[in-house]
Amino acid sequence: MTIVARGWCVRLLATTALALVVGMMLISGGCYAQPTDLSPNQQVIVGRTICEYPPGMVLRPYIINLDGPTAICFDSEGTLFVAEGGGTAGNWQPHIFGFRPHAPPGERFFDIYPTHVPFLYPLIKPSYQIYGPIGGMVAYNGKLYVTHKDASGNGVVTEFGYDGSHRVVVADIPARGDYGMGDIAVDETGRLYFSVGSATNSGVVGPDNWQIGWPRQYPDFCDVPFQPLKLTGYRFNSNNPLAGLFSGSPLAVTAPFQPYNTSDRLEIFGGARNRCTSAIYSISPSGGDLKVEAWGVRYARGIVCGEFRRIFFSDDGMELRGTRPVKNDPDSVLQLFSRGITGTWYGFPDYTSNLQPVGQEQYQPGPEYLRDTGYPENAAVVDEANSHLSAPDPSNMLRGTFPTQSGAAKMTLVPSAGPAAGFFSAYRGGILVALSGDRTPFSMGDGGLKLRDHPGFKVVRLDLSTHEVTDFVYNTQGGPASALGLSGQALERPIDVKFGPDGALYILDYGYMTMKDGKEDVAEGTGKIWRLMPESFDVNSN
Repeated sequence: MTIVARGWCVRLLATTALALVVGMMLISGGCYAQPTDLSPNQQVIVGRTICEYPPGMVLRPYIINLDGPTAICFDSEGTLFVAEGGGTAGNWQPHIFGFRPHAPPGERFFDIYPTHVPFLYPLIKPSYQIYGPIGGMVAYNGKLYVTHKDASGNGVVTEFGYDGSHRVVVADIPARGDYGMGDIAVDETGRLYFSVGSATNSGVVGPDNWQIGWPRQYPDFCDVPFQPLKLTGYRFNSNNPLAGLFSGSPLAVTAPFQPYNTSDRLEIFGGARNRCTSAIYSISPSGGDLKVEAWGVRYARGIVCGEFRRIFFSDDGMELRGTRPVKNDPDSVLQLFSRGITGTWYGFPDYTSNLQPVGQEQYQPGPEYLRDTGYPENAAVVDEANSHLSAPDPSNMLRGTFPTQSGAAKMTLVPSAGPAAGFFSAYRGGILVALSGDRTPFSMGDGGLKLRDHPGFKVVRLDLSTHEVTDFVYNTQGGPASALGLSGQALERPIDVKFGPDGALYILDYGYMTMKDGKEDVAEGTGKIWRLMPESFDVNSN
């Protein structure tokens, strides 16, 4: 019996009954599609009747057959790194690999995690296991820094060597809720910045979280503030999913920043050991000096560190679901304000992603969404004055907004030096942002409202001087490729963008995704990497 393996995907080339049994066991553990780099003649230009992009450029597919990819990055030598395994409903194991474009065929791909496929997986596990989804990844000084979860659902930052060696930088970040670990980036001093999302949609554990499933596994988990809070006294009603199972009441009453069906606290303690949800942290690559740079940030899926010590992050707005639904909350790009001042508050869950009070009329859901909450409208749940908080300042913090549920993900600054600075000189002073698209129907709850269109599914440019947002790479007919009958031929769900050392822009496509029981379910092998490059770019040289 011969086993040929790369990454997680194991092909059994035998016909015996024993081989068949082993093959079934391996498949049950999650068999990945094999990442494939396309030859130059396979990198066919995407026509402008299908996809639009800047003049003087061409868009080509580059690497295909990826499974739920969530992050890419480059090192100084030009090696491309890819993290797979983002589809939680698919139950895939994380996979991190490198790609050396100038190496001989057959030697270009190499595994970083896991470094080999254990025989009879999943009966035999790797000695060190990480759990997805992987939030972000950055290469620095010959190492990879990756955000992920551990076996107990807590967030971790791990340093990986290219040979698969590893070291934990920080652990025990509260990441058990709706949104786990986010992106990671390194600034000009070598300090790491990373994020963790909120436990809930808008501060209150509710039936939508039960649909995802984590309150059953972690019944004591909820949003955790950075500092002590005084609450305004709101208590939200919802149907109790445990009613009758253990003689529970059919009505659950839950207050903000408290576990499900708990509402007896008006004062909330801050997270222990500087650990809180909805936050951006910084830490030395060697660990040991964790700082909360910002909190009240619902879900910073992307972080970039720019010149002049500027740090920007994306933030996905609250959705129209759960016990405290919010309507029309946009996605945004924000700037880390007053870096060095510990714990700047960005307003979640009482301010929208564009830093407006959630009680404003345009953010109020219809009565069909509020009928079970016990209140006619949304209002602030945190007593700002008695919590010693100041309202977030849009003039200093907000840099740009996108339509609600655009799926603002990872991003990159247009560089001022190197090959990309020349190729993309017309777009300097801007950030390119991947918008992965909406998550309907889950994100719209059960109130019956529908999105007018499907925002996102493209790459946009945010001008940092004017705050203007313009389309950069997008499907001509709008929406994802699968909705246009163009699966595999156009953008599906862009989730990351990075400039390579060759000056081209690399776009990571998450692939075809549907919502299944409140979780993202990505079709196997539908992820890919696109490459945007000048028309004169020689694909045979890369």
